[in-house]
Amino acid sequence: MESYEEYLGNISPSPQFLPVTVTIQIPEKDIEIRNIRIDRTTTITEVKQIVRDYMERTGDPLSEFTNSNVFVLHPSFSSSNEKKRRRKEGILIPDETVPILQYNPEPGALLVMKGILLCKSDEPKKCFKETYEAGAKMDYFTCADCKINWVCRPCMEECHIGHETKEYILDHSATWACCYCVKNRKCKIYGH
Repeated sequence: MESYEEYLGNISPSPQFLPVTVTIQIPEKDIEIRNIRIDRTTTITEVKQIVRDYMERTGDPLSEFTNSNVFVLHPSFSSSNEKKRRRKEGILIPDETVPILQYNPEPGALLVMKGILLCKSDEPKKCFKETYEAGAKMDYFTCADCKINWVCRPCMEECHIGHETKEYILDHSATWACCYCVKNRKCKIYGH
């Protein structure tokens, strides 16, 4: 029995090389990506790809990561006072290419992304005159306050806030870059 235990001890991998399950938290967007299985050799570059894929699945794709986006590793909850203190402070991971193994993550650890996460929904809206491509469809509105029709959806949402607007033509297949908000000099977003 002893030789069998010795044999198993020699062939079984060290616990530090086994995958761990962590939670990625993005407080700025109030997002938690739970039960992410990462290998001990996983880097922050790969964690960023997990975040990209998650945001794509939610329908709000990522525009870009910024220099302010850094990850802080917090250990799993534990009764030890030292671990509680470390959980509160966390360990900054400054190099995206260094394996997370270097920071001794535990099962249940928390990877917190600091900084602003820029998604498509955070980008400034653009008038249809700027984004038009052949075959594009657009929803158009009427603005009673400005007395114009053919106001594209982005302009209705940005330039005509607080105005009395109503649907004019929805899902219109445009043949040219049409938005009368620009033509009537009411547009606040065209060219920005």
